[in-house]
Amino acid sequence: MSRLLLGTHPSWGKMIPVGIGEAALSTYSYRRLSHSPNRILRGAAPLVPIGLTAVHVIEGARNITLKNKYRCADPGYIVVGAVCVEAPPPVLTGAAGAGDGGLGSRHNSL
Repeated sequence: MSRLLLGTHPSWGKMIPVGIGEAALSTYSYRRLSHSPNRILRGAAPLVPIGLTAVHVIEGARNITLKNKYRCADPGYIVVGAVCVEAPPPVLTGAAGAGDGGLGSRHNSL
């Protein structure tokens, strides 16, 4: 359902208006159903927010299992191909130091 409403690349610009519309529609339908003269509709009124909450919990749980192709969740890991691997240690060769006029040096090379 979320792909139908938000497309294949959801963004905040799409999710915010859809969420506002969903909240407004849910509130309106719950109020109309809870004040209905029909006893069955009054009894079904709480199913609207309960159903929406269940859908959000299911979709949120499904999103946890999806693999992010661009970023690893654990710090110190990088994406290589389609998997997260431990990042190599930083190479410090050629770094500026105090002896060659780099940062922290008191010698002015100008």
